[in-house]
This record gives sequence, structure tokens and C-alpha cells, in this order.
Amino acid sequence: MIRFFASHPTAANVMMLAIITMGLAALPKLQRDTFPVIPASEVEIRVSYPGATPEEIEDAVCQRLEDALDSVAGLRELRCDARENIAIATAQKTEGTDLDTFFNDVKAQVDAITRFPDKVEKASITKLERTANVASIAITAN
Repeated sequence: MIRFFASHPTAANVMMLAIITMGLAALPKLQRDTFPVIPASEVEIRVSYPGATPEEIEDAVCQRLEDALDSVAGLRELRCDARENIAIATAQKTEGTDLDTFFNDVKAQVDAITRFPDKVEKASITKLERTANVASIAITAN
């Protein structure tokens, strides 16, 4: 190969120009993200229950959410966090399950729950998208 390029000096220049042209043509298609693109795989359900303790929320909201979502196809894991005045449940889908179908199934099952106490507000259901945090600020005081 070296002998060929030594005897044909223009071939080396043509090959160099071809490599530069291919590199420039591929430049706009390169991904320039710091973090890899990861498709969303979780749905978050937030249910407000004003004036309730975490124990009451666990019994009145989390248990009913878990019972209702057990029948959702493609459910990999369900976590429910009972806090004061609010329950935050996160439903994770299995790999290969369509997120829109999974989201609609979760929404239908949550909307079908009729056994919540009277003070429970309408559930907020959202798809959890991954975002790359640039900065975090925490402000504390006495």
C-alpha cells in the first residue's frame, strides 16, 4: 500500500480529500448530547388528600392504587410514597411496552377507582421524561 501511494502521489491526496468530505458530510448528523438519550419508561400518579397523615394516605390511597394497577399489562414495578397531604406513585413499564398504551392503561385504571375518601382530589397522571440537570440550588434558613 505504501509502494502504491509512493508511486502515485495524487492518489494519497484524493483519498485525503475523500475522507475530509465524508467527515464534513457526517458532521451535521453527529449527536452532541452530554447524556445519552433514554426514552421515558415511568408514569407518575400524584393524589392529594388534604389534612391526611402518611398512615391515612397509605391506607386510603396507596393500597387502592396498588390494587387497581396490578392488572395493568406491562407493569414492571409500582412504588407509592405516602407523604403528608399527598401520595406519589411511580409505575414503571417493562421493556418493549409502548409508553402511550401503558400511560392510557394506567390513566384508565386510576380514573376507575371509586373507593377514595371524599376529600381526595382528582389524580394527576404524567409521563416522567428524563432531563439533564444543569444546576441545582438549595436555599435553607432557620
